[in-house]
Amino acid sequence: MGLHIEQGPVLQQTGNVIGVVDNVKGDYRYGITFRGKRNHAGSPMLGRRDPMRAAVHLINYMYAQFETIESPDILLTVGAIQADPGIETVIPASVYFSIDFRTRDKDILLKLSEVLHNEAGRLAEESGLDSTIEPLIIVDPVLFNADVLDAIRQSATDLDLKWCHISSGAGHDGQIMGMYAPAAMVFVPSQGGRSHCPEEHTTVKHIEAGANVLLHAVIKLANQ
Repeated sequence: MGLHIEQGPVLQQTGNVIGVVDNVKGDYRYGITFRGKRNHAGSPMLGRRDPMRAAVHLINYMYAQFETIESPDILLTVGAIQADPGIETVIPASVYFSIDFRTRDKDILLKLSEVLHNEAGRLAEESGLDSTIEPLIIVDPVLFNADVLDAIRQSATDLDLKWCHISSGAGHDGQIMGMYAPAAMVFVPSQGGRSHCPEEHTTVKHIEAGANVLLHAVIKLANQ
């Protein structure tokens, strides 16, 4: 078992103190590069081999695909984008960007990955570009152990702490452990849902509550 801040706003929004984490979403992350022809911004539009145009199109296309999927927990993030040479007056020679899909549904991850590859190939061929897609991380969803989850729920109830089931969008050690051994996690509220930034904060009261749930759950499991 592990104790962690939620890294999201659900607990705070719902007024719950304890998140019983029943799964960690899978994470399929790719690095995409389009390579074209570097030239001056004053060159005619006709005949350009502009990788930025393809990158922007693909990013917008994937967001549009994301919006058609009926799943409340799917996440899509474009977190990095780099143009070479990155000069205001130059059509880039190449553009790199990352794209990150997360959901508890492996079939959706596979579908989005297929759509990404197909559309990138189509754009490259249509625009006279070269393209590569590099898998940066491929981690399937992990469902946590029922007995461990039950111990966490019972402990939160015994301690009179409001709890709810929750899905983790962030990867954790528990995700890796859950592939090989019975595991689960306890979340406590993250103020404003903020994480990995200077504004990250969790009260001592909530940390204490989470630690007590973790302790009682371990004792319950040890006595089984």
